[in-house]
Amino acid sequence: MANEPTVAEGSSLTLSQAMPHGYQLFNILRGLEWMSLIPRSLGIGGTTTKWPGDVASPIAMVDTGGGPVFLSDPNSYVYATAWPEQAPLPDWTSNGSVSCQSVKDALTIEIGDEHNAFSYQIDTASLPDSVQGLTLVMCEECSYMMGNQGMNIGGLSALFLDILIDYASGRVGFKSKQPVAV
Repeated sequence: MANEPTVAEGSSLTLSQAMPHGYQLFNILRGLEWMSLIPRSLGIGGTTTKWPGDVASPIAMVDTGGGPVFLSDPNSYVYATAWPEQAPLPDWTSNGSVSCQSVKDALTIEIGDEHNAFSYQIDTASLPDSVQGLTLVMCEECSYMMGNQGMNIGGLSALFLDILIDYASGRVGFKSKQPVAV
């Protein structure tokens, strides 16, 4: 067993001893079961929504495990609106999620910490068909948010962002990139 981290063959994980250039870094929220930041805003199809509004302590989970952005919206800022670019709901929404709808619209997301923010767009229109069709699942209560109010930025975000995790200082960084479809 090695005392140092290793990268499996074929992995896209890059380990660095020095901080790479060009990332905007944010302090993660402490005491949560998932690496999270503060969500600032969500735009759907060019419309700036009121979400997260007055939700108490909303979180933005940084997750690259695959899938769309999804969120719990207990105050009905977005899930109850009839969005024009609807998409079929994924099967997993029937496992404890409440009042959901899905869209394939372009998204604008702003996340950050108590001091700074970072905004990026998810627009799958120019990507291969295999990556199009679902950008956001919004529910009154999304079971995959583990009881937290907020969003999971989804693996889809990793197509549009380089993500840096600074374990030593408890920060996460972002740098925009041209989308890469897998």
